[in-house]
Amino acid sequence: MLVAVALGAAGLGFAVFAYVVPYRKAARDLKMARGELMGAKAEAAGRERELSSLRGELSHAQQAAGDVVANVRSQTHVLRLSLQEQSKSAPPGSVDLRLEPRGLEVRLADSYLFADGGAQLSDTGASALRALGRSIGNGASRVIITAPMGKATVPAELAAKFASPQALSAERVRAVHKILAQSVVAVGVLWGVSTGGPAGDRAAVVDLEITPSN
Repeated sequence: MLVAVALGAAGLGFAVFAYVVPYRKAARDLKMARGELMGAKAEAAGRERELSSLRGELSHAQQAAGDVVANVRSQTHVLRLSLQEQSKSAPPGSVDLRLEPRGLEVRLADSYLFADGGAQLSDTGASALRALGRSIGNGASRVIITAPMGKATVPAELAAKFASPQALSAERVRAVHKILAQSVVAVGVLWGVSTGGPAGDRAAVVDLEITPSN
């Protein structure tokens, strides 16, 4: 009978062991799973905060970009009105103002600015550019000057001074650059670009591409 009791106790102990060991393992696994879940939730919350912060930054950036665009448009409008007023005294067809995506383009006929088809500014041209420079003032972040020659060629009497239309174009750009720089427009804002020629079928002009300040 003692043997039976001993065997019974041994069987009970084994049964308890067989039950408890898997339970403890399952409990540990559950605890680890809960820890991993809490860690995942904390990470997700952190990502959500980052995403919320990025959304806020994007919103501010879009607002700032909108403000910049609105300001540029406003500056372009003001500059255009000023230049239109200034160009009223110019002969018809001498000044053309165009709104472009990057700002304002001013096209000036070469006959309005230069004497005898060269690069020497006429009194009228110099006066017009000074007035133009005062109108631009500090309202531009960049002014690009070009003098495309179109179908124009170098006058015979100036051939010794200018070997090509491109050389004449470059000298015209320098003349316009100099007088605008003397008329308030900051030197760092002015950019002169010479162009070749003859090319195309239009007359020679001076183009100013004006980007308003923000």
